[in-house]
Amino acid sequence: MPLFHFGFSAMASVNELQIWADAETDARRGADAAIADVLRIEAKYSRYRDDSVVTRINREAGRAEVPIDAETAALLRYADQCYRLSADARRFQSTRRRQRCCATPTNAIG
Repeated sequence: MPLFHFGFSAMASVNELQIWADAETDARRGADAAIADVLRIEAKYSRYRDDSVVTRINREAGRAEVPIDAETAALLRYADQCYRLSADARRFQSTRRRQRCCATPTNAIG
């Protein structure tokens, strides 16, 4: 089974899909679907686009509610869960960073 390569640009990067398939037409169909979804997600969530949901949320922060769809709600719940689960790691990193930054002779008062 051959490996097919499909390059595309998204999220300010050059990307490549590699798909094993019996026929290039099958690989192309899968690549086209995947690339379309990446571009859809980029358009919907890019903070660099004035028409994205992220821009609307940021623009209205603290002033007004922004209606969101089920996909965005699920993504925000997942991000919140990841944030909560990483709390111990953040505390550990913060402590280590403070130790590295503050426990050096150059920071001594004298």
